Amino acid sequence: MNTLERPFTLDHLDHVVLRVHDVEKSSDFYRMLGGDVGEERGAGVPVHITDGQTIILQRHPEYVPADLTAIDHINLNIHAPDMQQVSAYLLANGVEFVREVPTQGGDTVRVFDPDRNVIEIRIVREGSR
Repeated sequence: MNTLERPFTLDHLDHVVLRVHDVEKSSDFYRMLGGDVGEERGAGVPVHITDGQTIILQRHPEYVPADLTAIDHINLNIHAPDMQQVSAYLLANGVEFVREVPTQGGDTVRVFDPDRNVIEIRIVREGSR
C-alpha cells in the first residue's frame, strides 16, 4: 500500500462515452429524454444531461452490442409527478422497457437505448440524492 497522501479530491463525473451504431438514432433517443444534443465533434456527439454532465455518442457503424458489458446501467434522475406518466411518454415514443412497464407505484424504470445500453430513469424525491 502506498503511504503517499493523495494530493487531490474528486470533483464530479464529467462524461461517459458510448460507442453507438447509429448516432442519429441515439441522438434522437437522448433528445427525447431531455438531453441537449450538440454538434458532432472529434470525440463524438455531446449530449448535455446537466451542467457538467455529458454523454458523448461516438459514431461506430460497425458496433454491435455485447451480450454482457462492464457497465450494468446508466442512471438519469428526473423530476416528474409519477412514473406512470413517464412510462406512458416513453411507450408513446417507442422505447423498449427492460422489464414489464410498471402499472402502479415505484420511482424507477429501466429502458434500453438504441444500442441496448440499460438506462435507469428515476424520479428524484425531495431530500434524496
